[in-house]
Amino acid sequence: GSLVPEGSHNVLEPASLGLPILVGPHSFKARDVVERLLAADACEQVSGVDQLAGAVTRLAQEPERRARMGRAAARLVEANRGVDRFVIAEVERHLADGPPQAQ
Repeated sequence: GSLVPEGSHNVLEPASLGLPILVGPHSFKARDVVERLLAADACEQVSGVDQLAGAVTRLAQEPERRARMGRAAARLVEANRGVDRFVIAEVERHLADGPPQAQ
């Protein structure tokens, strides 16, 4: 999905399985997650189909790099597990406090 201007695919699915991730230039629907994966060296961004083929070939030939990327992806998912519960709790806390008072 990210090789064409459709936006992206769910990069958290392969990350949660400890797999290395390849994305194209159109990952705007998951930009924040993709940026975190790129920063963690769990993901590689390619510019098109030709570069994708080369990246897949390199990963197939480099099992240590493939494993390292996969571990980094799984760590990122694990480090952020439960963040949805935290956000919900914060929203509920602010709603319970009521609207801000004008000064």
